[in-house]
Amino acid sequence: MEDLRVEEENRYIEEIRQSYARFGYIIAISPLLIYFDSFFPSKMGRLNTTFILFTIYALSHYFFIRRYPQRALIPRKILTIVIDIAATTFFIYTLDRYGFIFHVLYVWIIMGNGLRFGPYYLFFSMLLCVGAILAIYILNPFWKARAYIVVYMIATSIVVPLFALILMRRLREKNMELAKLLRLVERQSRIDSLTGIPNRLSFELELDRYMKRRIPFALLFIDIDGFKAVNDNFGHDIGDEVLKEVAQRLDDSIEKGDFLARLGGDEFVVMSRGGEKIVRKLAEDICRRLSEPYGENAEIDYLSASIGISYFPKDTEDEFMLKRYADIAMYAVKQDGRNGYKEYCHCWKGRERKLSDKYRRNGDSNTKSRPSGSG
Repeated sequence: MEDLRVEEENRYIEEIRQSYARFGYIIAISPLLIYFDSFFPSKMGRLNTTFILFTIYALSHYFFIRRYPQRALIPRKILTIVIDIAATTFFIYTLDRYGFIFHVLYVWIIMGNGLRFGPYYLFFSMLLCVGAILAIYILNPFWKARAYIVVYMIATSIVVPLFALILMRRLREKNMELAKLLRLVERQSRIDSLTGIPNRLSFELELDRYMKRRIPFALLFIDIDGFKAVNDNFGHDIGDEVLKEVAQRLDDSIEKGDFLARLGGDEFVVMSRGGEKIVRKLAEDICRRLSEPYGENAEIDYLSASIGISYFPKDTEDEFMLKRYADIAMYAVKQDGRNGYKEYCHCWKGRERKLSDKYRRNGDSNTKSRPSGSG
């Protein structure tokens, strides 16, 4: 839906640009008409009338698409092409040999509409231009006596736009390949390479989005208790498999609309929009699931989870403090024996530093011990 909206907006912008180009066309031929006044005094009345009518139409078309950007999209484009070609044809037909100057406008009409609005409009413009040139050749004796010029005008009206179309398609293909590559790179930069879930960058972006839109949510910091022993006893390959299983169990635990990410090592985070009761139930479910045995023979049965919870905007509206509060709550769980959860309490304010320092001195250091499998 977003891509469709962007595409419609781009088409509208291109139509506006084509209108600006038409105004440039009007400005450019104004001094030419003044110059031709001395050569074709008998024809200037018709030329000036055509020029004025064309200018009125150009202004009307511009204000119409400004006011009604989504109305009569195809008919108004077709009508504009027809009028552009009709006005140009009239100038070429009337001015005889001087009319050849206006032939470049045929190419402008074909390429301008074709490159901006697509190949169908290009071929439609091309057919109309060729038909108009043939009509000039048949109806005007001056041009009938100069068939070689007519052939040249027809050839340039076909070859130049077709060459531009081929070039445009190749550039579009290259742009699509580049856009696809950029999307892949962007996706990889936001996805944890080991577990396949969002990484720290994705978390920071999502957290910023939630807070800017003032979406109430709970922030759950999750640290895996005892993970260092897995690496020490079974090796990093088994540790990677355990982390994948942890990510899968977390993904199975959260509700639709919740956000899960791996911060690095054995640290994970969940953002839940549920109320406090739902968040507590979620934390209990996570603790239960993550404490179940791991491995083919369930030989790893000593892992658990310590979860710290803070609420936005209940606890704070500051991003740094929100993360710090969840972190402090997690430290409190570690101090009380791990395998559980705590919600941040403002009554801890006097002993926050003491609490976190005590955990860092006495708690396990598994969140810092694992360089492999980083997000």
